[in-house]
Amino acid sequence: MPQASKRFSGGRDDVARMAHRTADAILEFLTSERGPFDSKLALVSTRSGRLKDVYTWTFDQDDPVRATDERSLVIAPRWRPDARALAFASYREHVPHLFQVDVGTRQVTRLVPGPGVVLDGAWSPDGTRLLVTREEGGNSDIYLLDRSGQMLHRLTDHWAIDVSPAWAPDGRRFAFCSARAGSPQIYVMSVDGSNVVRVSHTGSYNTSPSWSPKGDHLAYTTRSGGGFQIVVTTPDGGSAQTITSAGSNEDPSWAPDGRYLAFSSTRAGGHHLFLADREGRTQKQLTHGAGDDTSPAWSPRLE
Repeated sequence: MPQASKRFSGGRDDVARMAHRTADAILEFLTSERGPFDSKLALVSTRSGRLKDVYTWTFDQDDPVRATDERSLVIAPRWRPDARALAFASYREHVPHLFQVDVGTRQVTRLVPGPGVVLDGAWSPDGTRLLVTREEGGNSDIYLLDRSGQMLHRLTDHWAIDVSPAWAPDGRRFAFCSARAGSPQIYVMSVDGSNVVRVSHTGSYNTSPSWSPKGDHLAYTTRSGGGFQIVVTTPDGGSAQTITSAGSNEDPSWAPDGRYLAFSSTRAGGHHLFLADREGRTQKQLTHGAGDDTSPAWSPRLE
């Protein structure tokens, strides 16, 4: 076997980070591909009480660290590409608006100015644009904004709901959930609003798409029996595989190496975050303790 040598340095406060980078380097040596350990997970949790807040978690932590103190309902955390801030929707004003929190300082700022209900938002891979779900007149559609929150284009204009945009890594397409066929299904669209293709073809309720960083797979949530399961498919919908079965499983999010997924599951009682490889052969519980942990969002690598 070829020999490999790599050195990481830092102070006492950097020990955990160096351990993550070392684990990634070992996995890269063994598989020719860096691992997912030098990254973070964002999540929504009730572990601080009845209300929900955004938390972050790394592989060396027993418990997630609180990032917001909204004292209201929060949903849909999404990382900025530099992994220094998170977008999230908060009901602090009784209807959802989009905010961002600096994960270092915990400073929260309004991300999309002006009136209107904004249900979620996702930064483009280069950080220059946002896809958001905006609700007007009881109907939700997807809009493209610049980084300051100013509208560039309305991408969907349909009587049915269009929600949950998820960028492709090339920044030219996105996946989303739409009920235009009569029930929630997964679609892919070019960022100019053209080339709409349905991806999910089985099941009457499919939502929460997540695009692999490699661009070769999509994951989403499907309703099955009395609960939900995670499906992995190709971007054209040609090959779909359900990778979970125990408990109810929702909200998949890809690791930065594209080999693993985080998701929320009830299999251990309550809701906690779990990890699975892309084929579902290996599955492991990540978070424990009181409160429900949901809506994971895996960060890019912490360069």
